[in-house]
Order: sequence, then C-alpha cells, then structure tokens
Amino acid sequence: NIDKLQKYLRPENKVHLELGAETKSRAGLRYRAEMTIMPKSEVYADAYGHDLFEAIDLLMPKVKEQLLQSKDKMIYTQSVFDFTKMV
Repeated sequence: NIDKLQKYLRPENKVHLELGAETKSRAGLRYRAEMTIMPKSEVYADAYGHDLFEAIDLLMPKVKEQLLQSKDKMIYTQSVFDFTKMV
C-alpha cells in the first residue's frame, strides 16, 4: 500500500511511519498507524483499526488526499508566479 504513494513524493521527502497498539481504549485492543511526510509541505495523518492492516488501509487515502492538495497548491502558486513574470 505504501508503494502507491511513491508517485506523489519527491526525492527530498522523508516519510516517518509509526505503528502501534493501544490497550487503553474502551473497545479493547486497537491499532494505530501514523504517517508524517516532510520537509516542504508537512503532511500528517493517523488512523485506527481493529488490526494493523486495517489501520494502514484507512491511513493511505488520508495521506494521498493531503499530498494531492499540497501538489495542487504548489501548481497554483507556480502558475501565479509565472503569470506575474509575464505581465
């Protein structure tokens, strides 16, 4: 699943993935997946599931959405900057 994000990342990006289990929840044992991508536009997302794979599967769409949003912002900023050079 994590390989699917590769096309949205730049070579300078660093990905930190933290996986864990929490026993102090009301629902019993639940698993947590947390991802941070740096340095340019920091992307952070976390998700909880009944097992580790579910937590990771729930995490990936959140990260992908944030990466797409930051990519759209960069494209918009670059296009505005290029337009002001032309004027």
